[in-house]
Amino acid sequence: MSMFLLLAALAAPAQDVAPAIGREVKRIPSAANGGISDWERGEDGSTVYLRSTGRWYRVSLSGPCIDFSTSPRLLFRTHSDGSFDRFSTIAVANQPHRTCGVEAIHESDNPRRRD
Repeated sequence: MSMFLLLAALAAPAQDVAPAIGREVKRIPSAANGGISDWERGEDGSTVYLRSTGRWYRVSLSGPCIDFSTSPRLLFRTHSDGSFDRFSTIAVANQPHRTCGVEAIHESDNPRRRD
């Protein structure tokens, strides 16, 4: 009996618990109401890194349309189910009329981590 359990354990597929860095995702679930817990400006002003449920995502924006230096707060327009996807928008709090569309969302490492 124990040999059968050992073989079954060896044959079971490994669970991938780490994010697949660089993999495109369709949406960030539970982004509304505090679900996005942190953010970091990207390299060129047309990207932003968002942290939600303990994972980081690299969000490519529709251009360098937000001046991230004008406000420490971002506004996120999500769907009624609270998810954030390519149809969502981002704005800085002091310029809510100036929104940026989302081009793509990819899983990411922590942008603050130094190699």
